[in-house]
Amino acid sequence: MGGCSHLWVLTELLARPIDQRSEDFPTNRRTMLSPANWLLYATANRWFDELIYVHHPDLVPGETGDIFQVLMLDNDDAAGSLQLKRFSNEVVTSYRRLTEFEPISAEPSVPLQQIEVGNYRNTEPFDFVFLTHSPGYVPPAADALIDVIRQYISETP
Repeated sequence: MGGCSHLWVLTELLARPIDQRSEDFPTNRRTMLSPANWLLYATANRWFDELIYVHHPDLVPGETGDIFQVLMLDNDDAAGSLQLKRFSNEVVTSYRRLTEFEPISAEPSVPLQQIEVGNYRNTEPFDFVFLTHSPGYVPPAADALIDVIRQYISETP
């Protein structure tokens, strides 16, 4: 849920009424929608009711994860729910220090399961599958997997 967009989302986007949050996204390269931050934008727009985050075996949620503590319910890595919080521009200087400040408001929580890839088993059909291509985060050799995965999902424009 990265990039520099988090500052804009947690100050500017969350200040908007929910029905106006998806109207226009910033075009500034540091805050624009990208493979590194689309999940943060989707959460801010309340586009899903729950999230299953299937992660690499070396990732330790709360220690080496992609999800910063401030994005969790009550700033607790073990809470089992995301909860975005709106902050004033004056306090937003460091993403990792945001837990030290009182938010202006908080979004509804979103249940979150963090599961290591080897332990994940799907038991129900998916509503949506998101496949992102993040060149800055994966080696070029992983590109070959895109066509393999594409065979199992139905693409919509």
